[in-house]
Amino acid sequence: MQTRIRRKLSMAERALAFELAQPSGDASHQSLVDRLQQLTTQATALVQQEREGGVGESAARARRRALRRDIDHQLRHLARVAVRATRTDPTLAGKLVAPRFNAPNRVFIGAAQSMLQTATGVSSALVAAGLGTAFLADLGDAVSAFNASSALTDTGRLGHIGAHADFGAVAREIMEVVRLIDGLNTVRFKDQPKLLAEWQAAKNVFGSARAKPGESGDGAPATPGGALPPTPGTSQVAA
Repeated sequence: MQTRIRRKLSMAERALAFELAQPSGDASHQSLVDRLQQLTTQATALVQQEREGGVGESAARARRRALRRDIDHQLRHLARVAVRATRTDPTLAGKLVAPRFNAPNRVFIGAAQSMLQTATGVSSALVAAGLGTAFLADLGDAVSAFNASSALTDTGRLGHIGAHADFGAVAREIMEVVRLIDGLNTVRFKDQPKLLAEWQAAKNVFGSARAKPGESGDGAPATPGGALPPTPGTSQVAA
């Protein structure tokens, strides 16, 4: 998960925890808190989906690389057998040539499928030349597994990308809701500096703020990057 995503989600969780510990009796305020809770739950699920998509994509890629190595060995054996088979059937010359191992996946597997189809049509001659009776069936299974791994790779990547895109929309609404709650809390806690300072720390995207050396100790949190603290009576949420 990217740092900016993690920070926004952490901020939402802190802000929600604060609101649940300091509930407001105002129905409008509470509706914002309820929405923040829904958004936080949704964001957590999207982060999990993004992580699972990335893990699934990585696993499928590793499986596909292993299958590609196996298929490459099989195709090279098939090509060598085809050369031997041309002694009895000259028409096979040049028909079964293994692709380059470093060819793109689509080119490599396309060549494998073409060789498999051609070899199936002359299987008797190839088996007689030393191919092995179960070789073509095994090659067919490996090609099918490779294609399945490619599909899983695509699924994992799309899940990862989709979750990341959806989180962007959720994060924007989280920030919007927190800003609205901030406006209410600035008024609600205007005579309670300790709770106001706790809220300002909770809604800080960069984490709980700490007082700088030499501050008055009134609980006002320091802002990240050396920025000036919000002007009293105004609300500010880090973007």
